[in-house]
Amino acid sequence: MTIRRMTLEDLDQSQQLASYAYGITSPEWAETDSKLFEITHNQTYCMEVEGTIAASVRNIPFEQNIHDNWKDMGGISMVASLPEHRRKGYVRDLMKRILNDAYEAGHATSTLYPFKSSFYTRMGYAKMLPSLSLNVNPAQFRIWRNPPGYSVVRGDYAEVGKDWQEVHARYVGSVHGGVRRSATRWREFELSLKSTLAIIYGPDGTPQGAIVYKTKGYGDFSGEENRGLMRIRELLYLNGEARSAMFSFIHLHQDQIVDVKMPVGPHIRDYSHWVTDANVLDMKAHILHMARIVNLEEAFRNYPVRGEGNLALKVSDPIIAKNDRTYRFEWEGGNIAVEETEKTPDGEISVEGLSALYYGLLSPKELIELDYLVGEECSPLEGLFTRSIPYLTEPF
Repeated sequence: MTIRRMTLEDLDQSQQLASYAYGITSPEWAETDSKLFEITHNQTYCMEVEGTIAASVRNIPFEQNIHDNWKDMGGISMVASLPEHRRKGYVRDLMKRILNDAYEAGHATSTLYPFKSSFYTRMGYAKMLPSLSLNVNPAQFRIWRNPPGYSVVRGDYAEVGKDWQEVHARYVGSVHGGVRRSATRWREFELSLKSTLAIIYGPDGTPQGAIVYKTKGYGDFSGEENRGLMRIRELLYLNGEARSAMFSFIHLHQDQIVDVKMPVGPHIRDYSHWVTDANVLDMKAHILHMARIVNLEEAFRNYPVRGEGNLALKVSDPIIAKNDRTYRFEWEGGNIAVEETEKTPDGEISVEGLSALYYGLLSPKELIELDYLVGEECSPLEGLFTRSIPYLTEPF
């Protein structure tokens, strides 16, 4: 058994594995995947058993916005294994190798969308909030108007892709948990995007918003198969005027579209004001995401905190041995210093518990209730971390 990164020679086995594990069989997919594999194959780790790729895991390099600090992050994707090689620990071995390599590379965090949350909890990942979607009739956006000087332009990636990139970069820079795409990631979209792009421009001609969407069907005349549907993949706006122009654009589809399915970030609280005549909002929670600290000291570099104090904590990490030790946390003046210590710990915290604190999702009191934090001397942690809702903006 050998763990290694994939090479260009692994294309056929990679596609056979993905096709079997995910039920992807179309020739169109295979053609597009071949192009993507050329630029992304080295992001995928595989377990080779007697010449056969038995399992694989992709780790996509990103940067993540953690309270206005950009941190290197890996996005775990395309976890797959052949049935005859399952229940042998191959995926766990791959994950352990990936996370330890990421530690050495200075990655602060790792995120994923789990197929089974308990599997990844055992690897130190903490559960975050699920992504949401809102299903509405476009006629319910009738209160919105296109602000003076604003315009909406549809185009393909070659025409408006650069403006999409600009809007995306500014948007994720304003969102805790937001994910910044690399040049390679944008190249993936350029090669594979089948959706329509619409860019909202302000009075000065600069891009202020972007919608990535698909439409199908028409009206409500020919059954569910042909029912008019707009499915929005990405909804980005930089200000209220851009949002108004965006919703006005969606409203203009009311004679064509019956249902609009649109993403709603878990941090957004005013979505009930977006639509009219909606006594019961048709909301749906989708797959939650999970995240964990990878390189503990790098994660806390320039991390903003409140108050002042110090604490020694034994961090338990079942996957990354270099995190599994006692650290002294000392903070004052909005800054925190983290370093290994031989001091007797004041308490013990699991890496998933520390990750939940780091992202601002859970309080120390809640961690104690969940058995992620143990220790009677841990009260200094209260108020140290800012409570906030992270939004993993990237689907992968």
